[in-house]
Amino acid sequence: MLRRFIVRSALLLAVNLAIFFGWLVGTAWLVKARHFGNSDTESSLLVMPQGQQVDVVILGTSHARNFARFGNHARLERILGKSVVNLSRGNGAGVVPMKAYLETFYDEGNRCRELVWFIDAWALYSANWNEEYTDYACEPFSFSFATRLLLNGASAPALHGYLRSKFSWEWVASAPAPQPCCEHRVARRDETAVRQRIENLYHAGTDEATFDRYASVVEEVVQLAQRQGTRVRFVLSPTLLGEEPGRARLLALLEDLERRYATPFHDLTVAIEETELFEDHDHLNTAGVERFAAEHLHPLLNGDGAPDSQPGPVASRPAARNR
Repeated sequence: MLRRFIVRSALLLAVNLAIFFGWLVGTAWLVKARHFGNSDTESSLLVMPQGQQVDVVILGTSHARNFARFGNHARLERILGKSVVNLSRGNGAGVVPMKAYLETFYDEGNRCRELVWFIDAWALYSANWNEEYTDYACEPFSFSFATRLLLNGASAPALHGYLRSKFSWEWVASAPAPQPCCEHRVARRDETAVRQRIENLYHAGTDEATFDRYASVVEEVVQLAQRQGTRVRFVLSPTLLGEEPGRARLLALLEDLERRYATPFHDLTVAIEETELFEDHDHLNTAGVERFAAEHLHPLLNGDGAPDSQPGPVASRPAARNR
């Protein structure tokens, strides 16, 4: 009797697991078949190639994601004259999610010549941006990606949310959603908005031990990329926020990585200061993306020898001022 119960329970569990994973895989196939592009989804897995060689992979937070949004991905590839895969994510994706995405990129048999990481200091100061990052609802189920999240210490809520979101109507109905170019403009620098933004980004403070823990993840990403034959460079993107609390510590980390791994970094935080080229105080609008890509990224990635294409800081940060 007990044996029969165990057998039936095992069969029931096997059937439920088959249905569970069948749904995950089936809906992933269904949504992927709708042919998403980098500019019409927030997902990185939906646009991830398989078995391809690309020129540039971009990692980073929403500052990097704006180079894909609003049709900007096609503009960026045209300006650079290179194939680009943008694996950055918005809503505070820190260095742990970026490591999982890049590992999955290589797991899929892809290779890239150059990795450009738009890195932010605040992304190394809170678990909320890292192991506890939960914004995976836009991603299709992938055994490789789920495994990478698990191995990188993603929290139980992050993993649970990733899986549960695949059983929602919003996921099943997902379709490409192209956006018009972003024409929002900042009229002038607003000190109150700046203060509120920095308080949000650095909500956990600037604990040195926390930074060191995530700095080791950055180093692991550098090692991973270089093992795959990928050149790595870091970029600090333009901002109107002024001197951020973690800026000096981040620059020290990047200087150390450059010395030990020959990974150039480019401090371009003041490369663009015109408020009309920002949609808010730390995100470029479409005109800003085009300007930055043409005047800064193109020289960096094509060896044009522009003055700001040299490794290390390219400009000191002036005192914050009204614009």
